[in-house]
Amino acid sequence: MNEEYNDVTRFELLQQPDEIIPALRDILHGMQDYYDDWKSTEGDPRTEGLDPDELKEYEAAAEEFADEIEYFERGITILEEVDEARRAFALMNRTFERGADYPGWRLFQIVFIVGNLGAIVSREFPEYRAAKDERAEVLWFPTGGGKTAAYQGLIVFNLLFDRIRGKEQGVTGWIRFPLRLLGKQQKDRFLSI
Repeated sequence: MNEEYNDVTRFELLQQPDEIIPALRDILHGMQDYYDDWKSTEGDPRTEGLDPDELKEYEAAAEEFADEIEYFERGITILEEVDEARRAFALMNRTFERGADYPGWRLFQIVFIVGNLGAIVSREFPEYRAAKDERAEVLWFPTGGGKTAAYQGLIVFNLLFDRIRGKEQGVTGWIRFPLRLLGKQQKDRFLSI
């Protein structure tokens, strides 16, 4: 298996309803451990020589990561508690296993997808709404980093979630590309999924 894919992010595993939550909790625990290590800065060589402004920036980045952990955990809770969401998530992974030419999600992709489930699911289940759901997310990764698959995952989840909850027609998502060639390439990728 390609080293950039983690065993717990494989499509094969994440399409099995009884494996989804344990796999995502493994990722969550890894994130929490990383955050705990990040926050233990006393005597840490990573912070030696930082001026007060740089140290403030370091701490602010840690708090932003803590927010990401919180939203990822909320997404896991949604998958635990909302059967329709868990079913759509499993089917999304089955769809990608059949249509993608890679074995699973990169860690940032699965964290992005699960962390944004509340914005989709809360339209039907308002108790899962959070302040973050009112903001747009921007993925900053270099070309070939996996941004397209991450947003495709959210759109495919949303399409399946809509269908499961009874939606028979209408718009699920808008996608707009500034370049004609890019639009064709992206359309082709969507059609393959």
